[in-house]
Formats: sequence, structure tokens, C-alpha cells
Amino acid sequence: MCYRFLTLPNEMGEVKYVISVLGKNVIDFYMQLDWHIEALYLLATIEYLCHKNHLDFIDQYDYSALETYVPEEAIYPEGIGLLSRIMGMDMKERVLEFAIPEYMKYNIIEYEMDQVV
Repeated sequence: MCYRFLTLPNEMGEVKYVISVLGKNVIDFYMQLDWHIEALYLLATIEYLCHKNHLDFIDQYDYSALETYVPEEAIYPEGIGLLSRIMGMDMKERVLEFAIPEYMKYNIIEYEMDQVV
């Protein structure tokens, strides 16, 4: 079975995206490939979209095993370096104020760009 997940939530709709990811067990597939960070990021995305859309789909799945793979150091978006240069200051602390909780619990820093600048 081939997993192609280049489709973004806004291309197919957030609810359909959640159903598709969970229905195809993409998170488990990433774990089998030892893509732990990718699996954590996708899990955080699904949790975020479920919370945002008042869905309880994620409650039907047990991904507690993934917690052992949470990185010790926070993972920031690659663009934070560029944003720091543009703004003329280290933006890591600033983005923490706007970090999305569903990602933060896995030590991944993700934020809505329009909230930071």
C-alpha cells in the first residue's frame, strides 16, 4: 500500500483530512518506518484539527507509545531563522507565546504566522 500525503488539510477540508489520515493509519505507518518526528507532527496536526473542529475522532486511537519519542529539545519551524533575520531579533521566545498547545505537548513548536508578526 502506498501512502501519499502531500495533500494539505485546506486542499481537501480539515474534517476529510482527519478522517483520511486516521482511516489509512498513516501515523502507524510512519512509526513502522521509524519516522517518529513525522508521526508526532502528524498526530499533533490531527489533534489540533479535531480540537478546532470539535471532533472526537482522535479519542478512539491510542498513540501513547509515541510519547517515548518526544524530542528533548524543541523543534522549531525552519522559517523561524528567516523570521529572526527579518525582524532583527531572535524570534524563538516570541513564537513560544503563540505556539499551538497540541504541538507543544510533543515539543514541536508550531504557530499561526499571522499571530506572531
